Amino acid sequence: MTEALDRKLERFQQSAISEVFELFVRIFTVTLSSAVMLPYDIKISSVKVMTFKDYLQTVQVPASINSFKIDPLDGHGLMVLDSKLVWSLLHAFYGGYGEPDTCFYRRTFSPMEMRLANRLTVSGLEDLQFGWKMIAPVKISYLSAESEPEKVDIIHGDSIVVICTIDVMVGSTPDRMAVCIPYVHFESYFSQPRAVDRHKTPVVKDINDYLNSGYFLSPVQPFLQKTITSFPKELATDETTEKTKPEADPQSDPQMKAYLADIDAESLANCLIHEHPQTIALILANITDNSKKSILMNRLPVKLRPEVEERMNYLLSIPSGVLTEIEEVLKEQIEAAE
Repeated sequence: MTEALDRKLERFQQSAISEVFELFVRIFTVTLSSAVMLPYDIKISSVKVMTFKDYLQTVQVPASINSFKIDPLDGHGLMVLDSKLVWSLLHAFYGGYGEPDTCFYRRTFSPMEMRLANRLTVSGLEDLQFGWKMIAPVKISYLSAESEPEKVDIIHGDSIVVICTIDVMVGSTPDRMAVCIPYVHFESYFSQPRAVDRHKTPVVKDINDYLNSGYFLSPVQPFLQKTITSFPKELATDETTEKTKPEADPQSDPQMKAYLADIDAESLANCLIHEHPQTIALILANITDNSKKSILMNRLPVKLRPEVEERMNYLLSIPSGVLTEIEEVLKEQIEAAE
């Protein structure tokens, strides 16, 4: 079995389609770094071939396990975000430095974390689709998300899959994500030549414009948006790739403050109690009523209060759209509780 898998991996690596992951990583590095204005270093850690059931056994709970459809291949794949990556990205998007929270762990994701992970996945799938289109036309559509591997059933457990593990670093410690695609979906590309000399490298002009590349079926529209314009003839180096970072909104917003002012402290406390301390800090920073802020702080576990207060003192600017996302999730939670 091992020898057969090694031969499949060798055949994959020698084909043009193996470049899909390389192109995806390059584009997604620009997308993520520009969105949060932090120097993310994203690299492929490994590419392996194994059975689907063996791969699922390596996924640690919780994880953001997102399934997607690939047309016209009539197949499905997974984009998996490790829990540490989700919490590190939340830290970056919600006004922190993006460093991993080594002391924070929970067996499940909160509603805010699930929404952020879904948004990031959709944007990642956009970049994967664009990288794939540079080799062959496809349309990738987001389907659903799970946090437990045993609930994922996109193909038979004995089916062979290609696993691309990716390191995402903003500090010294890498967090991980992975792309899992059935091996059979790549076989039709094995006879094609490698694409180094016949494809172009994207130049990101404005991260806030949306790449209208046919990705319309997702129920969750991305807020990490990008436009790809004209390309040089050959693959560009990092020095020749233009990168323009967006202007970020401050960590406070008048609309958000008005919404939080209208919510009673009890309802809001029930929402915050399950959230990450960075999320709590960002929400409390948008509450102008000090008495309400004090009530909410006192509802938190005693050990959590100093950490939330410290994070409130060091909030940085956040990407556009984050506060709108938080407001939408709060509305959904409060309406569901009524």
